[in-house]
Amino acid sequence: MVGELGTPATNDSSSIDLLAQIKDAFAGARDPNNALAMRRYMRDRFDFVGLKRSRYRNIIRPLFAAHLRKLQPVEITAVVKDLWTQLEREFQYVAIDLLIRISNYLQAADLRLIDQLLRNKAWWDSVDPFS
Repeated sequence: MVGELGTPATNDSSSIDLLAQIKDAFAGARDPNNALAMRRYMRDRFDFVGLKRSRYRNIIRPLFAAHLRKLQPVEITAVVKDLWTQLEREFQYVAIDLLIRISNYLQAADLRLIDQLLRNKAWWDSVDPFS
């Protein structure tokens, strides 16, 4: 499942559909007031959509259920990497949730990808879930 951060995403329609649906759902649920408060709480290090954890998890749960069985490990890696490159922090949270969800399938070599992710946009909220 290992890949380099920033390599092109796969052209598989399932992974593209999943990413598009996550992005569309987040855009439709955007809460500017929460986003500002969340940004301040994180000391202005990241932008936010403004979705609290329970809200974004309610959004992604059915999307994961609909798409994950269709994706190969390399496609999941592409989804994780694309999510990590998004501006708003909730996308990195979804990438972390996705990695945790497939953790039984990760191999020792996948630690390289996780290390790359954690070195890019590292902060307590992205490091703690991997501890």
